[in-house]
Amino acid sequence: MGGVAEALERSARSFGAEVRTNARVEKVLIRGGKAEGVVLEGGEELRAPIVVTACHPQITFLRQIDRYELPDEFVNDIENWSSRSGP
Repeated sequence: MGGVAEALERSARSFGAEVRTNARVEKVLIRGGKAEGVVLEGGEELRAPIVVTACHPQITFLRQIDRYELPDEFVNDIENWSSRSGP
């Protein structure tokens, strides 16, 4: 799997993306219903026209985004989402 991650990183960088590792996100910044950046552990804010997350959806939508930013039905679906690892 490391090869896939490295290929994705090289591709993203070739399009001008900044890729950070070991940079824990505390919060996704939302304005007007759109993600516009993140706040890292320690308080550093990063703004970007596109925000990509590789976290489990429950972490992103229940911990990193304020619930009031999302439709109630969506939050309910994410809360009740059951996922598991492969065999």
